[in-house]
Amino acid sequence: MRASLQPVAVVLALWLGCTRDPPRDTGASAAASSPAAATKETHVYDVTSANDLLTVQSAYLARAAAGFDGTFEVRFAATIPPTGWRLAPEAGKDVPAIDLVLRGDGAVIPAPERLVARSVRLEGLVVTGPVGLSSVVEVRTGFTMVDSAIIDGRSNVPASQAPYLAIRAHGVRGKKAPATLTIERSWFVRNWQTDQSVHGATLVGLEQDARDGGFFGEVRLRDCVFVGNAFATELRLAYALDVAIERSLFYKTWPSGVQIAADLTDKVRVIDSTLIAEDLGHVAQVGADASPIAVTGSRIYARSYTAATPVPAALAIDRGAIADRSAIDARTAPLDAAAKMGVALPPASLRDELVRAVRP
Repeated sequence: MRASLQPVAVVLALWLGCTRDPPRDTGASAAASSPAAATKETHVYDVTSANDLLTVQSAYLARAAAGFDGTFEVRFAATIPPTGWRLAPEAGKDVPAIDLVLRGDGAVIPAPERLVARSVRLEGLVVTGPVGLSSVVEVRTGFTMVDSAIIDGRSNVPASQAPYLAIRAHGVRGKKAPATLTIERSWFVRNWQTDQSVHGATLVGLEQDARDGGFFGEVRLRDCVFVGNAFATELRLAYALDVAIERSLFYKTWPSGVQIAADLTDKVRVIDSTLIAEDLGHVAQVGADASPIAVTGSRIYARSYTAATPVPAALAIDRGAIADRSAIDARTAPLDAAAKMGVALPPASLRDELVRAVRP
């Protein structure tokens, strides 16, 4: 795979463009300032109930059908009870030219069945609850998740290996421009695959559209926390050129599965992060033709590790960065407490406190 992926990586890199976050609205409808984007508008919808959310769902469907080209912003001002919902065009229709923004000041919302837009941004939200196959996010240019959390997510289909959160790239027709993906200051806490899972499922997975193809050029996870999750794979990286996981914390107490899996990727790096697992085999896994995950400036703590323990081929790491987990067992109480947190956004300072507890 690697021999065939490298030419693709070079070609895509030549056309790789930058995406920007959707502009903040200046009212219910705001025209963009440049003449070329004079028709770009922002439509804002406030949601305080499940009925409001279903009304917004109908509005999005209508905007997509009408060919709206602008920003569709949903502001969650209250916790929403369990509700099936999606913001997507009619089945079989193209990805709409809409920049979808979902915002909340810590509002708790049920996992959406499907979000489909040119770009999607989640900010200040707590996503929770069960899904069928997946909560799917489909984009052409980019997905961004900041200051948010997925807590108490549950996969319900025993035979499925589909991700709880599936982030899917659609190719841009006529252009060779991959999507971008950024997840910053976000939490993944106490999420579980079904107890009857046959093959093992994934918590967060990158995918490409079966019809349009698609690829992620730049993938960045920064200052994130994965704690108390019980999925066969916590983070599955695929269809991506340049992946960097920075200043993040992975704490795995479930004695099977892996924290990071990579396949159909060109380059994956873990930088200045902390990974705690039952043993080295539960840290990372790569496809047969993928390069090892490069780990720098980071620490890995694995149960029963010694200087004679083989370093898995999935990892490119200085052995001095690996230590036996017993060295920090007495300091993991804050992490165990974090795994029991309520369904709410944790304070901004908690990530640094957890890292300091195990890596002073």
